[in-house]
Amino acid sequence: MSSVKVKLLLTKPQASKLKSAHKNGKSVSIRLSNDQLFNDNGVDVSVSQEQYKKILSASKSSAKRGVQLEFSPNMIGGFLPLLLGALAPTLISGIANAVGGRNFFTGEGMAPLGSKTGRGSKVGKKKL
Repeated sequence: MSSVKVKLLLTKPQASKLKSAHKNGKSVSIRLSNDQLFNDNGVDVSVSQEQYKKILSASKSSAKRGVQLEFSPNMIGGFLPLLLGALAPTLISGIANAVGGRNFFTGEGMAPLGSKTGRGSKVGKKKL
């Protein structure tokens, strides 16, 4: 069975679902809205001929309905590296925001090198 490459715009939860399914070696089903089909900002995904026909039919539908696609572990493995590459900037900024407003890339919210922040222990000082 031959496959066709289609650009699909996946949301973060959909990408996470695909990654988890690939890690666990399981199939996964994902619902895609009409706006996510043939999207120039999307990721190249290999789909079967049957799935391609479903995508094509949904995109041409006047009802603007989406489509539900089933991906096997082998299908996910083919485009997972592309998916992770596309999501890397989003993941990095999410991690940076999770460290309390400190941005390791621009230095915002961090103390300058060599500055005293007023924290630390005072060892060897006697009270008078």
